[in-house]
Amino acid sequence: MFLSAARAAVLPMDPMPDTLPFVLSETRSRCLTPQLSVITSAGVRLVLLNGQPAFHIELSDPTHDRYVAVQLHLSHCISQKEIAAAWQVTIRTINLWVAAFRKGGVEGLVQKIQGRPESLTPTLCARIQQLRGQRFTIKEIARITKVSPRSVNSALAQGTQPQLELPEIQTSSLDEEAAELQALQSETATATTASSETTASSETTVSSETTASASPTGACAPGSCQPAGDPLNRAADRMAACLGFIEDAPPIFAPCPHVKGAGALLAIAIFAGSGFLENARTTYRTMGPAFYGLRSFFLTLFCMAVLRVGNPERINQSNPLFIGRLLGLDRVPAVKTLRRKLKALAARKKAAELMNLRAKDLMAGSSHPEAVLYVDGHVQCYYGGSKIGKVFSTSKQRVVKGGTDYWINLADATPLLCLPTPFNERLNQMLPELLRLAKEVCGQRRITVIFDRGGAEAKVYQTIIDMGADFIAYHKQPAPVDHALFVPQPTVINGKEYAYAPLERTCQLPIYETDAKGTRRKTGKMVELREIIIKRTTSGTTHVITPIRDQPATRVCGMLFNRWTQENFFKHMIGAYVLDHLYTYRMQRVPAGLDHPNPEYTSLQKQRANLRGRIAKILGRQLDDIAQGKLESLVKLHQGKKGVELKALAAGLKVIEEALKLTPRRESAADYEMLESETRMLGNLVKMSAWQAEGEMARIVGDIWQGTNGNERGMVEGMIQSTGTLSISDGVLQVDFESQATPERTRLLAYLCEVLSARRVIYPGSTLRLSFAVAPPPDRPAK
Repeated sequence: MFLSAARAAVLPMDPMPDTLPFVLSETRSRCLTPQLSVITSAGVRLVLLNGQPAFHIELSDPTHDRYVAVQLHLSHCISQKEIAAAWQVTIRTINLWVAAFRKGGVEGLVQKIQGRPESLTPTLCARIQQLRGQRFTIKEIARITKVSPRSVNSALAQGTQPQLELPEIQTSSLDEEAAELQALQSETATATTASSETTASSETTVSSETTASASPTGACAPGSCQPAGDPLNRAADRMAACLGFIEDAPPIFAPCPHVKGAGALLAIAIFAGSGFLENARTTYRTMGPAFYGLRSFFLTLFCMAVLRVGNPERINQSNPLFIGRLLGLDRVPAVKTLRRKLKALAARKKAAELMNLRAKDLMAGSSHPEAVLYVDGHVQCYYGGSKIGKVFSTSKQRVVKGGTDYWINLADATPLLCLPTPFNERLNQMLPELLRLAKEVCGQRRITVIFDRGGAEAKVYQTIIDMGADFIAYHKQPAPVDHALFVPQPTVINGKEYAYAPLERTCQLPIYETDAKGTRRKTGKMVELREIIIKRTTSGTTHVITPIRDQPATRVCGMLFNRWTQENFFKHMIGAYVLDHLYTYRMQRVPAGLDHPNPEYTSLQKQRANLRGRIAKILGRQLDDIAQGKLESLVKLHQGKKGVELKALAAGLKVIEEALKLTPRRESAADYEMLESETRMLGNLVKMSAWQAEGEMARIVGDIWQGTNGNERGMVEGMIQSTGTLSISDGVLQVDFESQATPERTRLLAYLCEVLSARRVIYPGSTLRLSFAVAPPPDRPAK
């Protein structure tokens, strides 16, 4: 048990668990003794084994410091003499630590402090000011340095301390650094043996401001626009992230032939110009010192979406270089790293703020004076064992466990906003809140909300009108219409021809109020609407209601019939962007004060309906037509076998109706859970960006494609999966794609490359300009 706690204590910051795995074991076994090197400076001790960073220790935590020394001896077979020289203590002290650990575990290494606590030392004050300069919060600094927040404020209030020299993070070969550290360590060990006293370990005296990895973009090599360093060996950057010098590893690309999925760089070129990363930086600022920072995290999720990585676990099962080459990193982050960072971002509760920024940017780029918004719900299914609400899924045609996300899409199906529901609320309940969010984003534009029959309610219609917006919806319960009133006149709506002209009339719908018991009562108020009736080619009719009176009926109906664009978005999002496995099983408690339909009451209602149906079948008439209290007299008129059955059914119906009076319709949902909304919104944001990027690529391809089936997105999906060659020269990241399956597809890809190259997009986080082309096919050998 203590090994798990100790391992969590030894693992330093974000990148270390994925880059520097090690096994802690108290059992000493046959092993090769690694080469030990130690750098101690500015209140930090960095331990390297064979030139690779293995432990990062804050000297303000003596228990952690002693534990690492003990594990170097027990798990890594390093002698007490070497450890004593590095830790500046005697061999006897190391032996005492090992004995205390064997006897009491980690608790045996806790330092017993007596008397007045030690005051803040200059070294600790300098360390606190260094962390504050790296934009750590007071609580984070207190956690790292193991002091109270009050002590942190005291150290910051003391003013600027003498600048301590920090360890240098070289971007050259780690072998040279390890050799230098070995020489320094040998001198320290020799001095310790000669004087039999502890000596101070050497400190590297190069300022971190000259370090190549100390800035987010990194220092560039002479004559290059890339940060200096080996693109395939990022150990130095990982060490810099461990020490807190960088917040996101700069992308460094290596010339590489036959990169699978290089077409994702086409989508990244559009993604980089969309402003998503800038909005994310404004919202979240930073993820703290890390190798995989904010930019790398969102770029990874974006590549997973456009490359159709069907399950995040496939990243671990496949070659980690698969997406790493597209990110300019040595490898892609592991799934556990993505989940951990997703959890850290979700804890800040800023996903809604980021979504609003994205929506405002999208509307700012639109020149339309009106905002036509399609609203509908999408069910996120759940297959775990937690107690969660149920909802009917139209795609599965059955009731499933899960949550409902309500989406707002533009007229061309571009997603604008997404709002998760706390407990599977219906559309008519969520429409006022969705409209409020839309008005914040759309500004002064005239808003027209379009939805299906799920939002059909006169009270909702009046609320939308009172909020200064329009709506278009289907009439759920229209009055009969005389077909002789239709005028034979060819009418075209959305490219489809109808034989009759639309018929218009005015309808008034009563507004109902629902009390606490769930009973609907008339308020006496009416909402007057415009009703448009379309006679279909069959004998049926379609009824459309709206308060809009200044637009022709064909345009109003055309906007409503165009709802299939949003349905196509849902279908594409379900089948293509399978990012939900990253967060599907993350749960949270249902907000306090919510209730839900009582399952016991619902079960009684079903039993009552069943009994009423069986009684009506025997009597040959509906029970609604029978006056109250006359059922018993009708039962007595029946004799024989049917009479006995009828009496039993009537008695059972009476018992159930009495139970319904005593059973509440709704009950508290305090013991229920729901899918975590923050992670769902972050995943949906990435899906929205992927859809928009592919949509823009599809529009570019559609400009010259002569196809008639409108499958531009299918063409783009194949182009993204294309293989290409990466090369770097004169500040340009050149991507040369292989020829496609047909000459037509190759021509379309070449045009897409030409358009995107002309935009001169800079790869996010670097100074490299993206350029695309289609490489000519190789010459065939002569026969």
